[in-house]
Amino acid sequence: MPCVVSIADNTTRCAACRVAVDCPLSEDSASDGVGHSRLRVLHAGDRLFRAGDRVDALYRVRTGIVKTTLSGPDGVEQVTGFHGAGEWVGLDALDGEHYRSEAVALDTASVCVVPYQVLRERISGSSRAARVMVAAMSQRLANKEAIHLSLARDNAAQRLAAFLLDIAQRRDAAGLDATQLALPMSRGEIASYLALAVETVSRLFTRLHRAGIVRVHRNHVEIRDHAALARSAGRMSTAAPLRAGSRA
Repeated sequence: MPCVVSIADNTTRCAACRVAVDCPLSEDSASDGVGHSRLRVLHAGDRLFRAGDRVDALYRVRTGIVKTTLSGPDGVEQVTGFHGAGEWVGLDALDGEHYRSEAVALDTASVCVVPYQVLRERISGSSRAARVMVAAMSQRLANKEAIHLSLARDNAAQRLAAFLLDIAQRRDAAGLDATQLALPMSRGEIASYLALAVETVSRLFTRLHRAGIVRVHRNHVEIRDHAALARSAGRMSTAAPLRAGSRA
């Protein structure tokens, strides 16, 4: 059974973090972040929080992927997001006292644990911290709007291609290899997120693989033709191709 991991893990220094440049705590050069955040290491199935738990912290992913879900009145779990390096988990609880969703690690992951009260005090006392958090919430809103638009407008093939492009672009923004995608989520979890049947997701992965657009090996996907993947998603982007190799 998945467990809730202990909050008392290792302290972490902001200077050692690759995403500290846009972290609301990173400007504290005096303490270098020590005492404000902790690094928590998770294993697949470890739970950060459940829906209804009292908010005590927000989390920023450093490595790995964390899944968020909501359960409907019928108890069926709906995947609402996959959060990778540099992304915040728990932002939807900022205006309340309890988490609205459940967050679970999909693989070995590490997250910075930022105490809720510390974050509130930093936001209220620092214009830079406030701007950073507004930017993070704006990006989250933009991502949500993009997936809602895709669900309303795109066919199944376009949804899956757009999903892969989105993960690649988020890895690119985090300075990671954007052509090599580790997808620890199951085909069922991807299907839930994209509102598709599991069989449809599996069939579309096979189609992309056979077309030479991606290479699929279990839960690893290599993007081999970024332009073709963009066309499959219905995107005629003029952006430069994603660069391979970690830039950390």
